[in-house]
Amino acid sequence: MHTKSRENIIYMALLTAMFLYMFFKVRLGLHYDEAYLVDLGKVKMDGIKSVSECWDILQLAGLILYPFMKVFHSIVGSYEGVILYFRYLYLIIHLAIAVYAYFTIKILWSNRQAIAISLLSFMFSFYWYTICYRSILYWGSFLAILFIIRYIATQKIHYVCLSAISFCVSVICFPTLVLMVIPLTVFFAKCGINKKSEISAFWLTCIACAAVLVLGLVAESGLGALLSTIKYTFTYESADSSHKLVTCAELIILLIVGEIAYRIFSKIKGKLGFLNSYFLIVAIIEIGFLAVIIAARPSTAGIARFWYAFVLFFVLLLPVFRAHSEIKHHMEIKLLFVYPSICLMFVIALSTANGLAIAAYGGVLGIMGFILLLSDDALTIKSHAKVLEYLLLGLFCFCMIFFVPDNELGASNIFWSRVDITDGPARGVYVTEATKEKYDEICYITKENVTENDKLFILADGFRAYGFMCTGAKQVSHWPYVVYPDSERAVEYFESIEACRPTVAIVSKKFVEDFYAGYERWLSETPLGNHLQSKYELVNESEEWTIWRQR
Repeated sequence: MHTKSRENIIYMALLTAMFLYMFFKVRLGLHYDEAYLVDLGKVKMDGIKSVSECWDILQLAGLILYPFMKVFHSIVGSYEGVILYFRYLYLIIHLAIAVYAYFTIKILWSNRQAIAISLLSFMFSFYWYTICYRSILYWGSFLAILFIIRYIATQKIHYVCLSAISFCVSVICFPTLVLMVIPLTVFFAKCGINKKSEISAFWLTCIACAAVLVLGLVAESGLGALLSTIKYTFTYESADSSHKLVTCAELIILLIVGEIAYRIFSKIKGKLGFLNSYFLIVAIIEIGFLAVIIAARPSTAGIARFWYAFVLFFVLLLPVFRAHSEIKHHMEIKLLFVYPSICLMFVIALSTANGLAIAAYGGVLGIMGFILLLSDDALTIKSHAKVLEYLLLGLFCFCMIFFVPDNELGASNIFWSRVDITDGPARGVYVTEATKEKYDEICYITKENVTENDKLFILADGFRAYGFMCTGAKQVSHWPYVVYPDSERAVEYFESIEACRPTVAIVSKKFVEDFYAGYERWLSETPLGNHLQSKYELVNESEEWTIWRQR
């Protein structure tokens, strides 16, 4: 049997096994961030106008989710089981992109490299298995690169336009990504789009997509309403910009560390034997680092900590691209995968206050670039490169198999005991007893106190999104995820937009007390507490919850 045929059989077997495993695994675990992102589709289903009636910077992801949510609701008649529906849908799209990556990568690189990238692409699904802003950001960015590879091979300009459209879809779901348009244009131009017509096609397609979006928003809300509220959309009232700057500083320091490591070892070994030794040293450092971060707190060794290992991989391997030039299409690897990945990490860092573990998501394209280099048969120094390649793929495979999303960012894995959720938006998902208790609590309190004719506001933790999806009531909130107890913006939102003024408000006492010293004090000292007391009547109260109805 020819080597290529044998490789393809193994590839199909591995990809099929991964898909079947993930088909089982998507039923495990429940994270409240996932509900918030799926809930953006319900926001559009409720007729909430983008920007003018929802001040969430990620809200436009709802435009992508809306058609899928509409189809589901028209068939089921409610949101029962919607979480699992989006997970299966995610899995099918993710598989299709991985297969498309295989057929695209082999145009410029070898069959073996195409297999490695395709498998890595599919394994990059190891936290929320749902269509959300993060998954769309990854899909859009990856497809933009794949279409440019197609253009390099065929010189057909429509691939440039498809690349721009893919990029724009990512921007819709993650607006800060617009900062990538200039570096992407530069990278694409240097690796093959060297005609003015192609560069113009990329920019004109981006401008056309932006114009369609803006005109659609104006048609929906009116120009005046958009201009009066857009300032809220791009300012998150609880975000601390210092965290973003710290994350950017961490990335810069890590890049400097990688450069220093490269210079030290190249001086010691000289250029002749440098790479082989360096690959082995990086593998040893990675294994040691992983052992330390697991041993430090084994009970909470979650996926977030593993992302630090991937960032370390990235910065230690980055200088190798300067030292190695024997690989065909070496420059394309840098311009299409590695350099965009660096920019993407900084853009994400500027967009989130959640630290390096989230910014590291942008590094997956760079990891693909390293896999392309390490798995190339033209690499003259192969032995230790293969060690690194298998270590990288092994880490992604381990994360895909082992970790399960849960309501907290700590450890949660496939061996935990779980029970079945039997109703509500997460019906059919298996979760821990603690997660099910929180889920059932928010669903019960919502179903018992809200009618389909109500306009609902919930002040609780991230599980409140499941409460919104438990009912056909219109959900109203300037921020669909978590509104903080001392929020002044919530009051401004309710008073300035009559259509989004709640008829019923559900408040979690525990959530309030986690942020504020005492529930009664919160009622008397905060704008939101004062607003509830003056405009609403307390109709039900328990140890954990209070229910308020509009007077």
